[in-house]
Amino acid sequence: MSVSDKNEIMLSSFGVVAAVQIYTEEGNLKLKIKPQAGQKVHGVAFHFISRKIIVLSYIEKKDYHCLHCYSEAGELEASMFYRKITDCENERFPKITSHPSGPVVIVRGKSITYI
Repeated sequence: MSVSDKNEIMLSSFGVVAAVQIYTEEGNLKLKIKPQAGQKVHGVAFHFISRKIIVLSYIEKKDYHCLHCYSEAGELEASMFYRKITDCENERFPKITSHPSGPVVIVRGKSITYI
């Protein structure tokens, strides 16, 4: 879960219908962002400086994570490889979070990656 600069609630749902759902303060569904085919949403964060929605996804077939940058309107602007999962790792569900002063971080096991 994350909150935007307009106090909109951003939830990432798992399962068959994996998506990011954005709700207004009143609780109305504003936007739904679906990941690309073959990807599972693992988290969402709002980057307060650039005012972008950052989605962390997992591609099971290739066993790696990606980051996707969306506009506030839900349009995909950029995607990038984050990291491959190695056989010795048991941490397959990293967490992504942000802070109003700007930083977005991915937390996994005993490490933090600043974005």
